[in-house]
Amino acid sequence: MWEIDNRSPFASLGYFVRDKGGLEYWVVAVRARFAIAEDGFSRISDSQGDIRLRPEYGDDRAEELLRESDFSPFRPRVDFLLHGRITAADERSVNKVQVGFELAGRSKRAVAFGTKRLRVQGEVLKLDGYEAFRSCQLSWRNSLGGPDLVNPDGPAHSANPIGKCWTAKWPRLASGSEIDMPRIENPERPISEGPLPDPVGFGPLQPIEY
Repeated sequence: MWEIDNRSPFASLGYFVRDKGGLEYWVVAVRARFAIAEDGFSRISDSQGDIRLRPEYGDDRAEELLRESDFSPFRPRVDFLLHGRITAADERSVNKVQVGFELAGRSKRAVAFGTKRLRVQGEVLKLDGYEAFRSCQLSWRNSLGGPDLVNPDGPAHSANPIGKCWTAKWPRLASGSEIDMPRIENPERPISEGPLPDPVGFGPLQPIEY
């Protein structure tokens, strides 16, 4: 009988998993949770949580993947995901907030805005002022992507099929159009009349979309 002798303070679970070719593997998943204190030091969390056997989704249609299963036959790299909400200091109302992380020499940055709309007048794109906000969900739904604005029956954005404000015909938009802009953007490549940048986000995407 397969079993695990776990003598660590972390959660663990063993499970049989099949790969795409149908081969079966005994996989051991270990969850190690740490809490980061205000002084920057970390300690082992009191609760290590449960090992996930299946993905968790943020909607009934399984479009927004929140957390992938902890089991896979082969995982050559580490996943580093950032979940939560962007909140301004002291919960003030602001127009934009910088967000990002740095880990072992790797970093990722984004900027979050309040609600904003793009209006098309002839061939000119005009952006309404940003609404003040206190927080913004770190979700791919708030990033560039989603179905094509001009051709909604066509393919969605390949890198982020659940986002907003994307079209393959950008910036050739019908005059009079009003478009909800993404709330999370790349600070180094903001959306403009030029070619659209790649979406930026911090959570997982459906594996089928990679």
